Amino acid sequence: MTLFRLIKQYLPTLSVKMWQKGAIYRLIDALMQFSQLIVAIWVIISFYGRPNNMMPWIAFAILLCILIIRLYIVAKAVKLLTLAAYQLGINIRRQLLYHLVSLPLTTIQKIKAGNIARTLSDDMQWIENQAAYTSIQIGCQLVLFLAVYLVIFSLNWIVGLSACSMLVLGGILFVFFKNKIHKLLELRSEKMGEITDSMIEYAQGIAFIRTSGINTTVQQRFDLQIDSLRQGFRRSIIANTPIVGLLYIIIDSSVAIGIIACAYQFTSTDTASIFQAIIILLLLFTTIIPLRGAIALLNLSTLANIGIDNIKQLKNQPKQPSGNRVNAIEHCDVRVNHISYCYPSSTNNALEDISFYAPQGSVTAIVGTSGSGKSTLMHLLLAFYTPDQGEISFGGIPLANYQLQRFYDSVTMVFQETLLFQDSVENNLRIAKPDATDAELVDVTKAVNLHDTIMKLPLGYQTVLGVEGGTLSGGERQRLAIARALLKSSPIIFLDEATASLDPENENIIQQAIKTLSDNKTVFIIAHRLKTITQADQILVLDQGRLQDCADHQTLLLRCDLYRTLWEHQNKALKWNL
Repeated sequence: MTLFRLIKQYLPTLSVKMWQKGAIYRLIDALMQFSQLIVAIWVIISFYGRPNNMMPWIAFAILLCILIIRLYIVAKAVKLLTLAAYQLGINIRRQLLYHLVSLPLTTIQKIKAGNIARTLSDDMQWIENQAAYTSIQIGCQLVLFLAVYLVIFSLNWIVGLSACSMLVLGGILFVFFKNKIHKLLELRSEKMGEITDSMIEYAQGIAFIRTSGINTTVQQRFDLQIDSLRQGFRRSIIANTPIVGLLYIIIDSSVAIGIIACAYQFTSTDTASIFQAIIILLLLFTTIIPLRGAIALLNLSTLANIGIDNIKQLKNQPKQPSGNRVNAIEHCDVRVNHISYCYPSSTNNALEDISFYAPQGSVTAIVGTSGSGKSTLMHLLLAFYTPDQGEISFGGIPLANYQLQRFYDSVTMVFQETLLFQDSVENNLRIAKPDATDAELVDVTKAVNLHDTIMKLPLGYQTVLGVEGGTLSGGERQRLAIARALLKSSPIIFLDEATASLDPENENIIQQAIKTLSDNKTVFIIAHRLKTITQADQILVLDQGRLQDCADHQTLLLRCDLYRTLWEHQNKALKWNL
């Protein structure tokens, strides 16, 4: 995918025309630059004829006019190209994020956060630079070079051909080494993705790293990755420098060969020949600037092309299958019929032949030992994964038939790890319901005992939270997430240990709020603390990916050994004292 295809694909027609207009302005500027040479040649020719004392002043006036025109043209070109380039960057980022949202969760995990961050930041920077400057500048330099050589050939084709012979050699060498340079810069891009991934991992785990005393170990691992990146840069520089140096030498040599050819061609002392030779020599030296300028930009262009390839790879990732049913879920009973699922990186099923039925308005809890498949089952119910076998249906309609976005409009999920954005408290709540009134916001925050805490913040509901809600405590963040779920008021609710970060006082308040939230709604709860789900209509007991039993709390205590063991262990743990 070339830059021009990218521009046509991601920019609206008006912005494409803006970019084209900017490119034309830059081309005109290159021709105006060439016209300055023509003025100089004109002055030289005029001295050959009848000397005119006014000629230098006329030439100066013309050059001044050209300079003023160029200033205007360059300003217009830079404005148009920059606006179009940044619009291109915004549109690509937006489309990539929309595409990422539609990918299966397993694909997202395989791509890694570092590669996504690199593509959205580092790669996009090169592409924006390519659209605004690099590609246009290379094109203009080549136009200037061709225009100069056209004049040289018109004056003396032998000199032009002699000088070009070395440039042909340079072109052959460039084509030969181009793939090698591309591979080295591609390796640099891969290393940048790995480093970015490590930086994200390091930043997210900084508290654990500090308190666990493993800071030195992690730093050593990070240093090794940095050193690997440095070695990649070093190899790239070592490989690039001789090639670029050789191309510069070839450019200079083409001028030297042109000068020698010019000397052989113009051996006469005739004044006309001398003036013609001076003009050709002036033009030969002029070719150095555009060629060196173009070569200096080739690495930047290659990095942009690698970025375009990375975007193409992301865009080519297949979307998660989505049905055509655009109607919201009408009946909120859920049936799971003999589903099995195996992660792509595993050979054993994470879930094996799971079946159950959850009537509308019921509360279904999911319990089990660590690694039993609780989260996997929840993710399948949320359509994050697609079962390898079996079927999940909502309201009697297979989940695969629903359009994903319409399905997600009908469900609410509160994760154990709360997701809050670096935005105001109000906007974090309105994600669930953009048209919610201020009174509705107050009602849901009061329901989770958070309103007074918010009002104590510097700007109340307009206070901007820190990264990942860092302005609030863990329990306050969890309560804000639950308030957001209350605000959305979906007919189907998924709770992943929603009260895990709460103190006993607030837990009772939240339990009551969740009970209100759950009235006449279908609720699924992943629970680690069994005392929080004793009132559930049914409890699914999972063990090693299989459903061991399904019943209410009292029935399971009587007939399910695993559930009874979990219950007894937790009751013993409550009596522990340090």
